[in-house]
Amino acid sequence: DDLVVVSNAGRDTVSCNNEPVPIGVPPKPGLMYSWTPAIGLSDPDISNPLANPTFNTVYYLTTSSAGGGCKQIDDVIVTTATLDNSLFFRGKETFCLNSSDSAVLSVLPTDNIQWFRDDVAIPGANQSVYKALQTGTYYARVSNNAGCILTTERKQINISSIPVPGFTVPNRDQCLIGNNFTFTNTSTNLIGPMRYRWIFGDGMEAFTRDVTHAYTKAGTYHVKLIVSSNTICADSSSLIIHVFQNAIPLFTAEKVCINQPIQIINNTADTMNTVINYQWSFG
Repeated sequence: DDLVVVSNAGRDTVSCNNEPVPIGVPPKPGLMYSWTPAIGLSDPDISNPLANPTFNTVYYLTTSSAGGGCKQIDDVIVTTATLDNSLFFRGKETFCLNSSDSAVLSVLPTDNIQWFRDDVAIPGANQSVYKALQTGTYYARVSNNAGCILTTERKQINISSIPVPGFTVPNRDQCLIGNNFTFTNTSTNLIGPMRYRWIFGDGMEAFTRDVTHAYTKAGTYHVKLIVSSNTICADSSSLIIHVFQNAIPLFTAEKVCINQPIQIINNTADTMNTVINYQWSFG
């Protein structure tokens, strides 16, 4: 039987920005391959080399049987093209809603442009300039009529509103012994998550939404809650609480004879100028 040799140079393709592209098809046993011209090819003697020509080139593939005699020629056109996928940015990557700041992304004009946010195409966003209005990761896919399709680098934009902070405390005045303050967070935010920082005024801090705190010393404390939605959109709320020293009764009395005056010395512990009421019982 006669050996049938089929030469397949592959489909016409485009090399964008000097990027090597595959041509041909996977090899078959018993066949030999030769490409011309060899310029711009990774290997002219295999069935599927990489082509990286500097100008539009027609490559010819000669496929022959290993024993010689049977051969066929096929061709493929590799078109060279350039496409600039640079991403330009002006404004701020992080800013607060309703401020004068903005985030504007742009690419060089080309035949086709599509902007994406978080890997989802933005409907109608096909112009060279796009203004980001939401938090997300932005990039553009650009292409030209020559067949080049490239994506730009990605840009993370963080847009949040300024939170409205607030918290309540059922009892702002407590005694030192057994004190335990419950702080209930009432903060709200229009756009973006909220992060919390409690400053209790005694050197201690906390970062949960709601919190309880006990003080180890009597005093007047300025409690502050800072609420933020990103690194710059933040506001705070504060109030004053009091921790009063418990009255610790203590006195001394000397021994005396019957019907003689006795001197009793009150040694009640300092209660930080809090008014103390006394009631003596002599038994």
